[in-house]
Amino acid sequence: MEVGLILEAMNCVIIEIFEIYSCICRGIAGFLVDVLGSDVSDSSTSHTAAASSKEKMAVPSEERKRLGMAGMRVLRRDAEQSVQLSSYFSLCRSLGVLNAAEIPPVESIPEEDIRDLEALRDCDPSWR
Repeated sequence: MEVGLILEAMNCVIIEIFEIYSCICRGIAGFLVDVLGSDVSDSSTSHTAAASSKEKMAVPSEERKRLGMAGMRVLRRDAEQSVQLSSYFSLCRSLGVLNAAEIPPVESIPEEDIRDLEALRDCDPSWR
């Protein structure tokens, strides 16, 4: 009986983790579009990109720099924690947690891509 309750609790935790994970992913995507800019050619998102570009220009450079630095810290933490998250999901699978069996692989931003973003940031005069 107690084992069943523990597995049910772990099922609930998995659901909560994915809700938080999806919010973090949306935040990261918003950061990449809003702070670093985007070359969006899709007509359905071009209006959003244009509005985002206008908002980006309206943000003072000091504020943009602060947001960019915070965003880069989040990207680094995401890369570090995705390994831990994958490990936790593997543990849940091995224990027989039902929701863990349906988990897609956890995506992480490669370290090389983070370095490329930092290089772009360092080349942009509005970040200084």
